[in-house]
Amino acid sequence: MEIDIYTDAYGGALKANHAELWKFADVSFAAIAEQMGARGLTVRKPNEIKSALDEAFSCGRPCVIDVLTEIEALAPTAWVG
Repeated sequence: MEIDIYTDAYGGALKANHAELWKFADVSFAAIAEQMGARGLTVRKPNEIKSALDEAFSCGRPCVIDVLTEIEALAPTAWVG
């Protein structure tokens, strides 16, 4: 069963604060990880993911990879054939 997020959260009507469900203040999860003794890495571009994963797996301690994304970006529509 699918849940209508707006009906549950806002009674079905969009209000000025509806984006609070998915938009958060800028937080560096990589910095939080470092402050807690883990390795923290930040990925800003898709071509940085592989090197971040390589570093995470080889660093020898817990690691957080903070992947920054564009909130307005849409994934391509799936192809069903």
